[in-house]
Amino acid sequence: LSVRHSSRRWKICNFDVLQRYNSDWMRPNGRELGKMLDSGVKLLVFAGEADFICNWQGLWAWASRVPWRGRRQFRAAVQGPWRSSNGTAIGTRVSSGGLAFVRVSGAGHLVPRDQPLAAEQLFDEFLSGAVFKP
Repeated sequence: LSVRHSSRRWKICNFDVLQRYNSDWMRPNGRELGKMLDSGVKLLVFAGEADFICNWQGLWAWASRVPWRGRRQFRAAVQGPWRSSNGTAIGTRVSSGGLAFVRVSGAGHLVPRDQPLAAEQLFDEFLSGAVFKP
């Protein structure tokens, strides 16, 4: 998939960019993220429900085990529907403290491509802090 916008060409996978980040591949980051959460940095983890590369079950298991002071409360928080502005269920969401986890319905590995309106709403909610409210 490629899209042409003015004089620039966007590709779904740019292997030149991938090669430049190849040294940062599959490094554990749970402890660092836990320290960031403890210092007040907010973290959003999201996944498409049909993503088999970074599946939501594995990401949920990882997010619920990040070592930070709010881990117990996060794991005990109730997971509920995540809704669009018109009230339609577009996924599930759980949040506690500065950590939020969102599973996006009808999306695979590339949430913004598969569900652009949901991705835009998620980005807006992250910037406004709404995604972190119980």
